[in-house]
Amino acid sequence: MRIDLDEYARKLRVFDGLVPLDSLRYAPDGIHPRAPAHMRLEVQGEAPRFRVSGGLDLDLELECCRCLRRFPYEPHLRFELLLAPQSDAPGEGDHPIEDGQLEVSFYREPQLELEDLVQEQVYLARPMKPVCAPECRGLCPRCGADLNEGPCDCETPEPISPFAILRRDKT
Repeated sequence: MRIDLDEYARKLRVFDGLVPLDSLRYAPDGIHPRAPAHMRLEVQGEAPRFRVSGGLDLDLELECCRCLRRFPYEPHLRFELLLAPQSDAPGEGDHPIEDGQLEVSFYREPQLELEDLVQEQVYLARPMKPVCAPECRGLCPRCGADLNEGPCDCETPEPISPFAILRRDKT
């Protein structure tokens, strides 16, 4: 789904609608959309520079990094973007980044691909290590049993200390 920035920016224009999320796009990263994203956008400015601000309501499931169970994740995000034409971008090679340049995105055509914008915001909002609950015990490293359901039948070996040899020589 695309919006034409020239058309939206002639006056303050608002987009308020649902953006479908392709589950195949997110599944490899443990993100599972449960519903389309609800997006509100305001586009301001005149060609070639635009300011896009808005909010995003998501209904996702993430995979816990400890026990691999899915759990609901429903963030409400706010964002702001400054868009400039690709011709304003610094050329290839190493260039120092000045204040304010990190907030600018560049476009080739004055169109905004909403699915790409949503994907960027989803990945920025996703926790680095998603955990279903702070007390999640995870999986047994030996048998893979979910320790949240109870202890497994694996024997707990005596921890091997690098100083064990010193204790043996001392006696």
